Amino acid sequence: MKIRFFFILLFFSSVFSLMAQEAPMPKFAAKVQKAILRLTTYDQQGGVLRTGTAFYVGANGEAIADYALMKGAYKAVVTDASGKQAEVDCIVGANDTYSMVRFWVKTKGNAVLEVANNAVSTESAVYVLPFSEKKSKVCPMGVVESFAPVGEQYCYYTLSGDLGNEAVGAPVFNGSGQLVGILQSAVKGKSGVMDIRYRQELKLTAFMGSSTTMALNDIHISKGLPETKEEALVYTYFKSQSASNAEYGELIDRFIATYPDNAEGYYRRASLRADLRQYEEAEADLQKYESLAENKDAAAVYANTLRAQILSVKGDVNGALAIYDRLCAEGHQSPGVLYAVSLLREARGDSLPEIIQPLDTAIASFGTPLPREAANYVLRRGQVLANGGKYREAVLDYNQYAYLVNSKVSAVFYYERSQIEINAHMYQQAYDDIISAVTAAPKEILYRIEKAAICLRVNHLDECVEACQQALALNPQQPDAYRIMGYAQIQQGDKVAARESLQRAIDLGDENARTIMQTYLK
Repeated sequence: MKIRFFFILLFFSSVFSLMAQEAPMPKFAAKVQKAILRLTTYDQQGGVLRTGTAFYVGANGEAIADYALMKGAYKAVVTDASGKQAEVDCIVGANDTYSMVRFWVKTKGNAVLEVANNAVSTESAVYVLPFSEKKSKVCPMGVVESFAPVGEQYCYYTLSGDLGNEAVGAPVFNGSGQLVGILQSAVKGKSGVMDIRYRQELKLTAFMGSSTTMALNDIHISKGLPETKEEALVYTYFKSQSASNAEYGELIDRFIATYPDNAEGYYRRASLRADLRQYEEAEADLQKYESLAENKDAAAVYANTLRAQILSVKGDVNGALAIYDRLCAEGHQSPGVLYAVSLLREARGDSLPEIIQPLDTAIASFGTPLPREAANYVLRRGQVLANGGKYREAVLDYNQYAYLVNSKVSAVFYYERSQIEINAHMYQQAYDDIISAVTAAPKEILYRIEKAAICLRVNHLDECVEACQQALALNPQQPDAYRIMGYAQIQQGDKVAARESLQRAIDLGDENARTIMQTYLK
C-alpha cells in the first residue's frame, strides 16, 4: 500500500512539474503573436551579436526587450511573425538591474500587446510566449509564487519553477491574454518576471543618474529624446559637451525632425556644422534660426556672432571684424565679442594699444571688485602685454588672475609667469614660480631644466646642478641639462666635471656647449 501511494504521489508530482513548465498554447496566442518579434543585434563589424525575443507595446513602434540582448550592439533589427523586418531606430530607456530596454522601431501600423493595469495575484498562472517561426501547440507556463515591490508602483514576480534560459526576454501574459511582464533569468531555480509597467521608468531625461547613463552608453545604437521639448533642449545641450560629433549630429537632427518649428535646434546644428567646416549648411541653418526665432534682435546677434566666428576660421579677419564692429556699434559689445575682437586685431597685426583696448573694455564691464568670470580676460590681457614686451604689467595681470581663481592654477601657469618674470628682471619671483611648477609637475623635464637655468642666474649653483641631474634622471639625452650643469660646474671651480658635462652636451649636438668649453676651458 505504501509503495502504491509513493508511485501515485510521484505521478502527480511529475504532472505538476510538467504543468509548471509547459502548457497547451492559450487561445489568445494567435492574436498576441503578431506583436512578438525576433530581435537580432549586431556588433561594430556587422556580425550577429545575439538573437532573442522582443515585443511591441506601442502603436508607433515602441518595443521592449531584455537588456542583455542590446548590450554592446551597434545595430538591431526586428522580424515579426510574417517575416517582415524593420530596423531599430533609437533607444529611449534602459535599466541593466531589471534587464529591460525600451526602444523605437522604424515601422507603421504594428500590432500592440494589451498591458494589464493591475498586478498579478499569487497562485495565478502566467504564460510565456517567446518568438517562434514554427507554430507550437505548447508554451512555457508558470505559477506566481510570490512578488516583491519595486518602488511604489511595480512588482517583481517569482515563479514556482525554472522556465529555462531560452525564453528569457519573452512577454509574459495572464490568463486573459494581457501583458504583465518580461521573463527574467532564474535565480535559485525559480524564474522571475519584471512588471511590464516598469517600462514607464525607462525614459531619457535631462539629468540622469550614473547607472542609467552607463547602461545607455553600453548600447551603441542612436538614442532618442526626452519626452518634452524643454527637457530635450537641455538634454541635447549636455550631449553637445560629451558626445562625438557624429552622435551629437544624429541627436540634433532628431530634435529638428521632432520639433521643426523650434529655432534653437537650427542654431545648435549651425554651430556643429561650423565646427565641421560645413559653412553653406551652417548658413542655411542660421537663416532658418533667424526666421523662426521669436526675439529677432537677439537671434540676429547670435547668428552674426557665429558668422563672424566662421569668417575667422576661414581666415577672413577683416570680414569677421566688420561683423563684430557692427555688433559693438549696435550696443552688443559683450565681453565675449570684445575678446574675439582682440584676437582678430592681433592676428591682423594691429598695434599693442589696439589689441589691448577691447580687453580693457571687457574687463571694465565686469565692475569692481572683479568677479571670477573676468579671470580669463585678465589672463588674456597679461599674455598680450607679455608678447608686447610689457613684462611688469603682464605680471600684474597674471597675479590678478591667480587671485581671481583662488590660486587654483596649473604648472603651465607657473612656468609662463616665471618666464615673464625673468624678462622683467624679477628673479626671486621667477625662482619661486618655477619651484611651484616643478612641484605641480615633477616629471616634466622642461620645468627641471628651466629651474636649473634660473638657479644659475641667481647663483644657486648647487641647486642648479641638482636640478640638471634630476632632469637627466628623467631623460639622459637632454643636451640643455648637460650644458647648464657644465657651466654651473665651471662657476664652482670643478673644471673636470664641467668638461665631462659639456662634452656630453656636444656629443648630443649642442654647439653652444662647444662655445662655452672653448671660452672657459682652454
